[in-house]
Amino acid sequence: MVEGESGLLAISPPWNRPEYEPSKRRLSWPNGATATVYSGFEPDQLRGPQHDTAWCDELAVWQYPQDTWDNLQFGMRLGDPRIHHAQTHYPDP
Repeated sequence: MVEGESGLLAISPPWNRPEYEPSKRRLSWPNGATATVYSGFEPDQLRGPQHDTAWCDELAVWQYPQDTWDNLQFGMRLGDPRIHHAQTHYPDP
């Protein structure tokens, strides 16, 4: 979602490209907006922080989907919270 061919860093125009600080798991845009990156491998990272928006990618392949989703829900308490979920369709076996 951040790096790679279709990641935010690659698709953002130069005048609005966020600065990525991997050690802080943070993206910062020129207009002052920030985003924090979390992983489905560490659901406890979501305990405590508050958010107004979440962008979840590939929920079906998260290591701990239920724990991560539950902790995310607890933190969605700012403004008019919204969760965006993107999922690739996997063919039936």
